[in-house]
Amino acid sequence: MDIVVQEYVRKLDNIFIIAKNIDKDNDELRAHMAKYLCIRISGLMETFFKRKIANYLNGKTPKPVESYVNNAFKTFSSVSTKKIVTTMEIFSHDWASDFQENITDTQKASLDAIIANRHHLAHGKDQGLTLKQIEEHYNNIKEIMALVEIIIA
Repeated sequence: MDIVVQEYVRKLDNIFIIAKNIDKDNDELRAHMAKYLCIRISGLMETFFKRKIANYLNGKTPKPVESYVNNAFKTFSSVSTKKIVTTMEIFSHDWASDFQENITDTQKASLDAIIANRHHLAHGKDQGLTLKQIEEHYNNIKEIMALVEIIIA
């Protein structure tokens, strides 16, 4: 896994440790931490996918093609399951097929829940997220990242 992504994961893991140590009676602070973690996990997927594609292209394609793709990915965000499949299809139908065959419904639901909740939070809607829910989603998303690592090698 890319060093930048590894560092991002390490920081998220540390934030989860801090969040779990918040007094169980402090529901408001725990809820805010869950929201913050939701946004950070969404950012992790964006960073992971952009860097995975950039690293894949590095040295395998002519520099103008690499530059074009990297510029096109600058605005790539809200990395939902559907967006991953659509993007993979652009590069390789085999990638998209492998991804769809190997991702579980639970993993899909977690990724799509993180993205949906991030959108709701960005527009001021309170989602009643819990740390436990967010941690389950995060673990599933790490599994998705591992799957993508295998597919885009």
